[in-house]
Amino acid sequence: MTRVPESRRTERAAVNAVRALLEGAHHIVQEIDGSNDFGEDLYVTFADDGRRTPHSVAIQVKGGRSFRRRQGYSVPVGDHGEEWRESNIPVICVVHDPDTDTLHWANASQQLRAARADGRTARTVRVPAEAVLAGPTLAGVVRQWRQYVRNSRGLHAFLADLTGQDFDPADYLSYFVNEHGEEAVFQRQPGEPFAVLWHRDLDWQPHPVTAERTGPLRERVTPELLARFDPATAADPRLVEQLMAHPLLDVPMAGTVILDEAEHSWLRACLAASDWMARLPAR
Repeated sequence: MTRVPESRRTERAAVNAVRALLEGAHHIVQEIDGSNDFGEDLYVTFADDGRRTPHSVAIQVKGGRSFRRRQGYSVPVGDHGEEWRESNIPVICVVHDPDTDTLHWANASQQLRAARADGRTARTVRVPAEAVLAGPTLAGVVRQWRQYVRNSRGLHAFLADLTGQDFDPADYLSYFVNEHGEEAVFQRQPGEPFAVLWHRDLDWQPHPVTAERTGPLRERVTPELLARFDPATAADPRLVEQLMAHPLLDVPMAGTVILDEAEHSWLRACLAASDWMARLPAR
């Protein structure tokens, strides 16, 4: 008699666990036939209070010990890098650990877009051990996924065009324009204790801000910035490396811009409204 490969049992257990969890919460799950599997196993359309929403994600499910790493889990990108990064719906990777019978997730589209923005090519999707997909966490995770879908269009696209930056759909963004037409953008990334202010009068350069410091703006440390103030420092690779390890080290700008009262009020409101972002897993 034909034996059923162990790998198939492991893969089916993983897919069934994800499907059962999502369908148990009344979300709509469509499994992709194996002959049409090109990097996604499930399509999920979310429901809210018994009603279908316009938000969907694709899920790549992996199961087995081979995906376990010293810190969490890892899913190879393989030939799916461009598809997962550019997909018009986010691609989520979920790993089932057979020893603990737990599910762990990561936003593959988000990680691949972030890698491209940094000039890197991601070979794997890192799946944190603490990113658990289970009954108690499901509602919060689904909120994150739906927010990511919403942010993939609309305001994020407009502000990306305005500033020339590649904002991630998971970023918290806000837009400000005063009576003189001076524009500014507030950005906060998941897991970061600080936010970033982008200002047209500062040539759309990033300026970290916190609740404690929203006054005279400071620049991120970069070799180019150091060269503007101290060419000798910028010529010392060891010192530059030390400074770059602390990207929020204060380096006074040649011409700091003092925010007016309206800009201060907007910035403080943005910092307070986005404070919860600091408690999310960092990218």
